[in-house]
Amino acid sequence: MVAKAASSGDTEEVQRAVGEAIFVASIVGLLGMFLLTGMQDRALSVVGIVPGSATAVEAAPYIGWRALTFVPAIISTVGRACYTEYARHVGGEWVHNYANDVADIKACTSCAQGPDECGSTRHGMPSEL
Repeated sequence: MVAKAASSGDTEEVQRAVGEAIFVASIVGLLGMFLLTGMQDRALSVVGIVPGSATAVEAAPYIGWRALTFVPAIISTVGRACYTEYARHVGGEWVHNYANDVADIKACTSCAQGPDECGSTRHGMPSEL
């Protein structure tokens, strides 16, 4: 939706599309947060932890904290996707390349093999700036 609106050049449509995407992401994040908070035993049983066991008692606070991160995690994911699509169509190719360079740098610095062997297409160097 965002890419289509951005390619048409209609900034009001872009704003509407981004707003809708973030609203839906917020609703889905809240739903996930409430479900995980309310059904911690079921969530733990999915990974093989017996409800009421010592492991379940230790894992319950972790599940509660993870449930709180649902909303910010999904909003940041949707926001990044919206920004990338908008930048690709409005900001020009250099913005898109810069975002890819940053992602490559992060991948290379977290890779134990080093920038030349990690498989990055840009080898960790921002070449379009």
